[in-house]
Amino acid sequence: MPEKLKHLFNEDLVRSIAADISPHYSQFDAASFVADCMDGLEDLELTPRAMHIAEVMQKRLPDDFATSSRIIEASLGP
Repeated sequence: MPEKLKHLFNEDLVRSIAADISPHYSQFDAASFVADCMDGLEDLELTPRAMHIAEVMQKRLPDDFATSSRIIEASLGP
């Protein structure tokens, strides 16, 4: 049986996001980001998992949308 798509939104992905953001935002607390993302993640389905990670990211990035957007864009690489 193939793996469910929701399982791609897992701890490995969360750690990868944290590692990608950290070099572009020195105030980003990667360990807290991972811990908060993982809190309850296993109980969620696909869309709620994505929303949960996005909500935690929003809390960890600057309130200014333009600044946060630049950080996220830079974290995506080429």
